[in-house]
Amino acid sequence: MKTNPQNLKFKKYHKPSIKLNKNNVPFKLRFGSMGLQAASGNALTFSQIESGRKALRRVLKKTGSLWVKVFPYSPLTKKPLSVRMGKGKGPVNSWVCIITSGQIIYELKNISSSLAKHAVNSAVKKLPLRGSLIKKVF
Repeated sequence: MKTNPQNLKFKKYHKPSIKLNKNNVPFKLRFGSMGLQAASGNALTFSQIESGRKALRRVLKKTGSLWVKVFPYSPLTKKPLSVRMGKGKGPVNSWVCIITSGQIIYELKNISSSLAKHAVNSAVKKLPLRGSLIKKVF
């Protein structure tokens, strides 16, 4: 699985801002019938996304389908320790995905409602944000 994007126009970008979903733009389920929706905004690294996915899979075993809907596309730079101010921007330290409130992180399909609720609760404990289970309305 890729941990960072391959083709970018620039190596370094401005630091991304974590914005709230003030316009109440609805995020919809596309592939699954249930999903993990973020209730707060934060930045997720690849390891956090992967640990949430592993927590879901640990509960779900081999049943159902799971889609990861986010990818770390924003680079964060950091200057090394004991380096003086100036001399340009530091190298890329990590890649993050900016999550806004209401955004869907994982989608689930062909899973019972009680099992999905238990799986989402275990995945939210691994993530640095609040989240809840949502269901598709038919």
